[in-house]
Amino acid sequence: MTLDPVIKAKILPNLPAWLGQAHFGFWPGLLITVAAVGLFAFLIGIPICRMKEAPVGILTLCFLVMIYTVSVVWTDITRGVQPIDEIPHYVGLWTALFFAIAAILIARFFKDSIIGLRLGASFEEKLAAQSLGVNVPNLRLVAWTLSAMFMAVAGVLLAHHLTLVIHSQFYLPYAFTMLAMLIVGGAATVSGAVVGASFMTIVIEILRWLGEGPQIGPIDMPEVIGMTMFGLGVALIIVMFWRREGIVGYSEIDEHFIRWRRFRKIKKEGPRSVLPSKFQPAKLVLKSDRNYQTVLKVEEVAKNFGGLKALDRVNLELASGEILGLIGPNGSGKTTLINVITGALYLSGGKIRVSDTDISLWPPHKIACLGVGRTFQAIKIFANMTVLQNIMAGAVCPSIICIQDPEERAFKLLYDFGLEEYAYQAASELPYGPQRTLEIARAVALDPLFLMLDEPAAGMIQQETDELVGVLKKLRTDYGIGLLVVDHDLPMIMGLCDRVVVLNEGKIIATGLPEAVQLNPAVIEAYIGKRQLDGKDAKRSE
Repeated sequence: MTLDPVIKAKILPNLPAWLGQAHFGFWPGLLITVAAVGLFAFLIGIPICRMKEAPVGILTLCFLVMIYTVSVVWTDITRGVQPIDEIPHYVGLWTALFFAIAAILIARFFKDSIIGLRLGASFEEKLAAQSLGVNVPNLRLVAWTLSAMFMAVAGVLLAHHLTLVIHSQFYLPYAFTMLAMLIVGGAATVSGAVVGASFMTIVIEILRWLGEGPQIGPIDMPEVIGMTMFGLGVALIIVMFWRREGIVGYSEIDEHFIRWRRFRKIKKEGPRSVLPSKFQPAKLVLKSDRNYQTVLKVEEVAKNFGGLKALDRVNLELASGEILGLIGPNGSGKTTLINVITGALYLSGGKIRVSDTDISLWPPHKIACLGVGRTFQAIKIFANMTVLQNIMAGAVCPSIICIQDPEERAFKLLYDFGLEEYAYQAASELPYGPQRTLEIARAVALDPLFLMLDEPAAGMIQQETDELVGVLKKLRTDYGIGLLVVDHDLPMIMGLCDRVVVLNEGKIIATGLPEAVQLNPAVIEAYIGKRQLDGKDAKRSE
């Protein structure tokens, strides 16, 4: 589009007339190119952003091969293997620097935005992010499209700086170099991309100089073909062995500095010293617009895995403010039931309702936004995000933002759950008990009507279990949340729950008050086993 029509007629005589006669300046050409690339990326991104991560990596390489092949053989449009030259020289180093700084700032602001926070959560734990109302495919499609548009700008800048385009320069070696820069610096951060690009550019230039066979003092170095790519591979291996997460790691450079300053202040003045005055405990109020007078109904729910019936016509009700225990032997279908209720698995039959709303076929993020939250059997926190960012990830759900400032809500929950001293620590650095508490606090940030807790006491010592019971009672008394608690700690379940439901082989075998369920022969048989039970009865009769 920026080539002079006379030049195009000479080097690309078979161009369509509308393209051959088109002649734009730099800015119109840039905008048209970015829009075209954005549209193309959006269309191919619709299926790609619904795939798992590994196939996407392979698929992008497939697209690279396909585009390169088309560019080589479509000679009427691309001139094939011959270069397209005499491109106007619109871009100098200062122009490139301006665009580079703008790109870095935009990327940094994007990462710190609500969309960036939710994308970061989906990168760490996709299923946990969905349980907080994150529409992972749609957000990834936004990021995919924006990144393609950034690359379109970079391509325009490069072409109008070199004034020459050779298709081979955008093929596998170039792609490998870009990936090496990202991996070496750190793929999780903007500053990692900058550090990686700077570091690897220096390495590339040194390797290229050595490969040309320079004279170093009295020594004439031999020319080594392929020195650059070989050296890149070695540098990549060394950095990955030394620091798998890249040079910068999972936090931005400025975040490392800010966190260090906060830790020093906390150590000197206490946990509350680093918090803004508007977020002091006395000023924090948790707001909600939920109608907590409602019921979750599971009606004739079935879930089949091939010929296996994991759930067989299960019926139960959970009212707001009620604590319902769900127990059963291993493999009885407890976690499957939670997965079906929260949309992680599609049911094979039956219905699930919240009041009069049928949520049977809803995706997980939509169910979460309606007010059905969950925790997981194996803790799924966002390990490389801070404790505050973990809770913020739940507080930025669209259904919450309209009620209360997400940051205020997150600080309130930090205090309510006794996590304020860990606010700026990475979640992975917390002890096991506080990690469980964090997972629950993050789910409460969603302002749920109901909360599904999958073995919250698993792996806890007695002191931690007692503290957990206090937290769960607080959810009912302070927040009015209906709790479905799955656990193998029977004393905890019997002392905590208003009612208990027992599953065995996918079927409900008992429902009622804890005292009555404990004495139910079918429950005793399911837990102890019929033969052992018969033996104990025989001993009693003797």
